[in-house]
Amino acid sequence: MSYYYCSDRLTNDQKTRARVSMEGTTIVSSIGSVPIDTNFVAPMSVCSTNTANANNYAGIMSVELSGISNASSTNGNDGGNIDGIAGCSNTYEIDTSISNTLNVEVGPNLNQLGVWIDWNNDGDFDDDSEQQYLVSGGILENSITPIVLDYPTIIPYDNYVRIRIINDLDSGYGGVSAISDACYNSLVYGQSEDYAIYVMPGGATTYTYNNGWLPNSPVGASTSADTIIIDAGTANISASTDCNTITVNPGAALTIDSGVTLTTTTIDLNSTSQLFSSLISDGTITGVVNYNRFTSQIGTNDLISAPVSGQQFTAFAALNANLAASATTIRAFAPYNTAAGAY
Repeated sequence: MSYYYCSDRLTNDQKTRARVSMEGTTIVSSIGSVPIDTNFVAPMSVCSTNTANANNYAGIMSVELSGISNASSTNGNDGGNIDGIAGCSNTYEIDTSISNTLNVEVGPNLNQLGVWIDWNNDGDFDDDSEQQYLVSGGILENSITPIVLDYPTIIPYDNYVRIRIINDLDSGYGGVSAISDACYNSLVYGQSEDYAIYVMPGGATTYTYNNGWLPNSPVGASTSADTIIIDAGTANISASTDCNTITVNPGAALTIDSGVTLTTTTIDLNSTSQLFSSLISDGTITGVVNYNRFTSQIGTNDLISAPVSGQQFTAFAALNANLAASATTIRAFAPYNTAAGAY
């Protein structure tokens, strides 16, 4: 009897048996209910592997990560290599605050296996922590190899990266060479499979520059949740960078190179009576820049000028209508009472 149109009439026992029959299939780990990410951009690649002649002697049978499994088969049954980057149901997702294990199942005969992740999305697989696993033989037929992912120093939060898996028969078989790298082009019986991994946003990081970056450089790596503080020295933004806020403290400087875009909510430039902060941009700033000009207490005078080089005071005054004025070009000068919130 078919219950296709009336599954609500299944008994509890029938429901249990139906669930059991689906265990180990891609139906269980399907992400079909997850909305498609309209901002998805396929991770790039500067190379690919060769396609071996169709055969059923080797192949990648399944790839599982974080509860998502992609099943495939031998080279012959798959029609060669698989590029699952564009497939909406082929994307994995990882939280790098915890350990993640990739499980790769191989096909018949003794096998070799290589795994790479292009963490910085530059198209190659030659950088920090990008080679995850490489063994030239000894992997038993129809076995699963667990691989604990190695994370790079700069984690690409909230981005998609490419993972490449390459399999062939054990290099001890006649005519088969050892897989050497992610661009290997001498496959004889095996295949390669590429997928996308989404790296979930991490917790906010505070990057501090004091004549050097701590914990590491945010240039081209920070996210819109992160904070950047320039304490001392001149920090240089040489690649397009996102962050939440930037604070440049008195005596410190920030420069932005030509062709570079810095995207932030606010940039706060702080000062003292003797020291000011500097912002020199040859690129593009998306966000609000605040210049916090310090003035001393009663007894000394501080000369206040427009903070932007070449800006006329009248233009500066027009943008700061909160300053007390007696005429178009005359502004009051007085200490600010922080408790009262007034001059």
